[in-house]
Parts: sequence; structure tokens; C-alpha cells
Amino acid sequence: MVWLRRLAWLLLPVLVVVLILAQGREDYQPHQGLEAPEPGTLHWKAQAMETLELEVQRADGSAATNAIVMSTTPHMAVGRANDTGRVQLSLPSPALPSQLMIYAPGHHVQTVEQSVAVASAPIQLRALSRLQEAPEVQPALPRRILLRDQDDRPLTGALLSAREKQQANAEPWLAFVDAEGIATLPDVGSGTIQVEVFAPMLPPHQSNRLALLQIGADVQEATHVLNVAYLEVTADAGTMLRWEHAADRALLPMARVPESGLLRLGPVPQGDYRMQVGTQEYRLDLIAGENQLLLPPAGS
Repeated sequence: MVWLRRLAWLLLPVLVVVLILAQGREDYQPHQGLEAPEPGTLHWKAQAMETLELEVQRADGSAATNAIVMSTTPHMAVGRANDTGRVQLSLPSPALPSQLMIYAPGHHVQTVEQSVAVASAPIQLRALSRLQEAPEVQPALPRRILLRDQDDRPLTGALLSAREKQQANAEPWLAFVDAEGIATLPDVGSGTIQVEVFAPMLPPHQSNRLALLQIGADVQEATHVLNVAYLEVTADAGTMLRWEHAADRALLPMARVPESGLLRLGPVPQGDYRMQVGTQEYRLDLIAGENQLLLPPAGS
């Protein structure tokens, strides 16, 4: 029995420490409702997407065919209006109201707020006003610009923003490249014009500019060949890709790999890009012409 008493005295300090720690843990438990949330990981592939459908009209009430609608915040998405002026944007759900920018030839660039869950009346654009009767303004001159890539393919869907050289601060005239690679500017001035060409279906900012062209006075038709990059991504169907320009971190619209497992992006400017797939990040140096990215199967 003596050895049992000695063992009890040896274990007593340990038991006291355990009881103190247990009591302290109970005293400092957070109150109900104040528990810290468990950390989680956002997966782009797991985001539920919802379609926002809008109708865009010109100032005269007709369908704004081929107008481009872009959601810039909080999620980047781009859509083009069809022959009836309707456009669809794929946005994450649930989502905060999106800021939409609308570009249509001959109209002011407009910014509106739109919720994914709310169907609104048609958005009516405001036409550009040009004082053609003013003596200091040169008479209008129709311009046709043919744009092709280095492999002689038309740059269909590219957005052109044109200003007269002497009116650098004026609101630009907009035009889109058609299926034959032709953009028509029907009524800009007859002087020298500067034309910015932006990649199809991408926001028209500096990072997405394919070229800055200068077209001389009285030139009605011009042809330009642009060196642009294309990216072919091979991955599991349904994989979500989040990509951006590496230099200025300018976000580009998210893309989903189709059922075929092959996604083609472009034309885009050459340069460095950053692509995120789930928790993996890839740095891409896109050169003129074709570029390939092969992603490993999910779970590998």
C-alpha cells in the first residue's frame, strides 16, 4: 500500500495542472454566436453560374445589334447583342449588382447597375451628337478598314475606337469588324484619324489593345495585318479558367472548357498572362500565332 500512496503523490501535480487547464478552457470559451468561422477555400470550378439576359436598344428604339455589354465588377463577363438586341452574360450566383458598360456604334458608352436576379426594361442608348453644320468641323468621310491576322484570317468581332487626330478628347466613334474582316466608320471627319483596335469580346482597355493605327486624311480604305496570339487549352470539360494580364493584373472574362475538352481563346495581344485553375496558377508567355496549354486531369 505504501507504493500506492507514493504513486498518488507523484500523480497529484499532474492532475492539478490538467484540472486548471480544463477549467480555463471552459471559462474562456467564446459566447454563443461569436464562434470564429472555419477557414474555407474558394474553388472557381465550384461556383454556380446564372445567366443574366438584357435587351439593348438604340436611341431610335431599334435593336442594338452587335452591341457589346461588359460586366466589370464584381465579376468580369462579356456578351454581344444578337439580331434582336438581346445579350446574355454568365455571372456567379448569388452575386451583388453588377456594373455594366455598353458599347454600340454611334452611341455614347453607357454604364448601368443591374442585379442578376432582377429583369429590367430594355436599356435605351443615347446617340452621339456631332455638329456637322459647324464650320470648323470637316465634312464626313466613310472609312473602310480591313483587319487580318498574320495568317490572313479576319479579326472578326474586334472593336475599333476612332477619333480625329485634332479632336483627341472627343468621344470616339465605334465600329466592329465583320465576318469578312471589315470595319466601317460611316461618318468620321476627312482628316487624319487615330484608330485603336481591341481584342474581340474583351474590355477595351490598354492591355487588350491589338494595335494603334493612324489613317491619313482622305484615305477611304485601308488594310492592316496585325500580329496576334491565340491560346488553345486542353482540359477536363467544365473546368473554369480565371485569367489576367500578368503585368497590370487586369482581369479577363472567366472561361469554361466545353464538352469537347478543347477551349480556344483569342485573338489577344502578345505578352505575359497569368491563369488560375482551382488552386494551380500558370504563367503564360503568349507569342504571335498558336500557343498551347495542356492541363492535367482533375485529381491527378
